[in-house]
Amino acid sequence: MKIAVAIETKDRRLSQGQNYLGETLRNLARTSFWSHPAIHSLRIVIGGALEDFEEKEIDPFIPLGKQVEIFQTPAQGCTRQQNGARAIRYAAAVEGADWVMKLEDDLDFLDSFIESTVAWLEDHGNAAVPMFALGATFQFVGQSKYQEEGESVLGPGSSFPTVRAMLARGDRIAGYPVRGFWGAQALIWKRPMAQHLADYLGEDPALWDGKEYHRDRGHDLMLQLWGQELGAKAFGIAIPAFVQHIGKQSNIQNPFFEFPFPGRSWTYQRRT
Repeated sequence: MKIAVAIETKDRRLSQGQNYLGETLRNLARTSFWSHPAIHSLRIVIGGALEDFEEKEIDPFIPLGKQVEIFQTPAQGCTRQQNGARAIRYAAAVEGADWVMKLEDDLDFLDSFIESTVAWLEDHGNAAVPMFALGATFQFVGQSKYQEEGESVLGPGSSFPTVRAMLARGDRIAGYPVRGFWGAQALIWKRPMAQHLADYLGEDPALWDGKEYHRDRGHDLMLQLWGQELGAKAFGIAIPAFVQHIGKQSNIQNPFFEFPFPGRSWTYQRRT
C-alpha cells in the first residue's frame, strides 16, 4: 500500500488569523509519517501566503533529508475551493500511489496515525463507498465539541452521543449520508476515485445555490454533489476519529469544532 498525501493550506495572517500548519507538521512528525513505508510522498499546496510563510510554517518542521514538494499560490490567486481541488488533483497525479489522502492544515493525530490508517484501510478499504474520512462528528457543527475538559469519547461523558453508540456496538466504520456530509479535514480515496473527483471539481469548483454563506465554504458541499452524481448513499467514516481539529480560528468563520478523538495513545486494532 502506498499513500500520496497532500496538505492544503493558506497563510491565515492574510485575514488577521493564526496559522496552524507548523503545529500540524510537528504533530505529524510525532507519528511514523516520515519513516513508514506506506507513505509515498507529501505535497503542500499553498493558496495564498506572505513571503515568510514557508520559513516560519514549513521549513522548521520537515526532518533533515526528507523531501516535500511545495505548490505555490497561482499568480492570479485562488479561492479556498480552488485550493482544495488543487490539493486533491496534485496528490491524485502521483504515479505509484494506491491511495490519496488530503489533509487540512490544523490537525492533531493519533500517535499510531499511519499504522492505524493502514490497518483500517486493509480492513475496510473495499467498502462500497467512493470516499473515506478519518473523522466526522455525526452532529451539527455547533454541537461538535467535547463538553468537559479532558473528556474522551471512550470514557464517561455526554459528548458525541451517536459515535458513543457506535463504539458501544463495536463499530469501527460507519456510513455518513452523502447529502449531509461536512468536515473535509482528513479524507482518503483510492487513487482512481480521487482522479475522478479532481476531474469533477475542475480547476475552478464553484457552488452557487443562492445562499451567500455557501460562496466560500470549501469543498464540503461539492463533495456532497459529487457523491450524489455517483449515486452513492454514504461515505465511510473511521470510528472513532483518527484526527483532531485544532484550528480555533476558522478560515470561514465557523464556530470551533472538535472530532470524537479518543486521545493520541489509542490505536486501531485489526479485525480478526
